[in-house]
Amino acid sequence: MKDLSFITAREEKLKDAFFYLWFAIGWMLLTVIVAVIMAGGLKACISGSAEVFVIGGGGAGLCLLAGAVTWLQGKLALRERRQIVVNGCTVTGIVTDVESEIVWTGRGRKTQRYRVVVDYHLSHGEKKTWRSPRYKLNPYDYVGVQQECKLYVWGEKCCLADVPPRQKPTLEKIMGKYAFLARPMSEAAFSGEAPSGIEIKREKSKRDPLLRQVCAKDLARKYRIEDFKTLDKESLEKAKTEWSGLSLKETDRFLCFRTRILRQAKPIGHFEVFLEVRFISKRICSFSTRYAMEQDFDECIKELNFRYSETDYEFLKEQIQTRMEALAKEHFGRIPVTEVLVELL
Repeated sequence: MKDLSFITAREEKLKDAFFYLWFAIGWMLLTVIVAVIMAGGLKACISGSAEVFVIGGGGAGLCLLAGAVTWLQGKLALRERRQIVVNGCTVTGIVTDVESEIVWTGRGRKTQRYRVVVDYHLSHGEKKTWRSPRYKLNPYDYVGVQQECKLYVWGEKCCLADVPPRQKPTLEKIMGKYAFLARPMSEAAFSGEAPSGIEIKREKSKRDPLLRQVCAKDLARKYRIEDFKTLDKESLEKAKTEWSGLSLKETDRFLCFRTRILRQAKPIGHFEVFLEVRFISKRICSFSTRYAMEQDFDECIKELNFRYSETDYEFLKEQIQTRMEALAKEHFGRIPVTEVLVELL
């Protein structure tokens, strides 16, 4: 499968314009077929069903006009990018944030779009911040937050250089000089062969036998994730015990996930990461949705592991919460997600 290009939503309109072309062709063919059927033959259709062709031609013309406008918008956006690349200077920026927003796309539909926020310095040392145009694709798959990126600057206009999809880093690369802490894996682990006496669990997506389904109204919940930071030591231990029990429950209102460990490189330590998703549903959340969220939660923690110190607490919390909010909306589909809460202890 060919990797998708990381281009702005406006530039993608060049490709969107072709959908209008195919729709116009399809509309015209459908009109001809209906006209022939109504007239009882092709010759009779040509002589007696001119109004049908007028309707078909008018509809196709409107589609082509909409396609032409869409194509022109994409062409202008692409031309602007090329001008910035040719005439602008190259600088190195730092991706400081990825913003998401819900935008109106017509016909009663709303969809998520993203912006990249980049800090960079001009040749004379002035610091500037650039907020990119909207992207359809999730920038997390292309640019890493707090990572360097190549930027073209032409006056007040900027654009990113061509950005290929990021390769998932190995555990050793993530941990860097702390790779010695990683548990060594034998060749048998990569080949799928289990050492003698040890059975490899192959069906990871198989339902956890410890999970229990229960309605939220039947659960007596004393501690809420919003209060974890304000609890005293004794109460916090009780809250963690309660959380461990809730993480084995599937409800119709919320999901608490088993805590993950986010390790710090400076100093070597860790955060316990608590994730809770709250939603509105008449049914118990499906296991497939929970499993998909758990997998993405693991990937998020692996990506951030050993990159930050204790002073980056607020940044880490915001990044995890933003990522999991976007993924929750994706995995829950039509089920309204009201809150995605993250706490680091």
